[in-house]
Amino acid sequence: MKQSKIHEILENHKKWLNNNGGIQADLTGADLRGAYLTGAYLTGADLTGANLRGAELRGAYLRGAELTDADLRGAELTDADLRGAIMPKTDSVLLSPWGWCHVQREYIRIGCQYHMTDKWRNFSDEEIMRMAPGALEWWKQWTPVVMAMAEACEPYRGD
Repeated sequence: MKQSKIHEILENHKKWLNNNGGIQADLTGADLRGAYLTGAYLTGADLTGANLRGAELRGAYLRGAELTDADLRGAELTDADLRGAIMPKTDSVLLSPWGWCHVQREYIRIGCQYHMTDKWRNFSDEEIMRMAPGALEWWKQWTPVVMAMAEACEPYRGD
């Protein structure tokens, strides 16, 4: 999808969010590979089955967004607001002090932090400490469990 079309959809969605006309974003099945969506307001948007592979979603507002069957491999989701988002099928969940910990083979989401499993494996203590108060202590206790859950998940079978 061209960036100009994405911009148009986002502008209409922002108007819809502000009760100022506009249209709720329906990006069902959209090809958004590598799209630049930093800080985008996608709260409540329908991204079911969207291809967001490698998309730049840093700081995007995805609160309550529908992401079922979305392909988020390689997407940059640092500081994205994913509260209440309906995430791609997860294979395991665990309760953390920051809400649900969703574990997949390729990705792990703990609270609002959503990163590739390999990235979680390689975070330094300092990086974990900056995520939230108490994060390092929790991570040190639960790392073996979370990583074992990830290894037990079925690999993604998409293209």
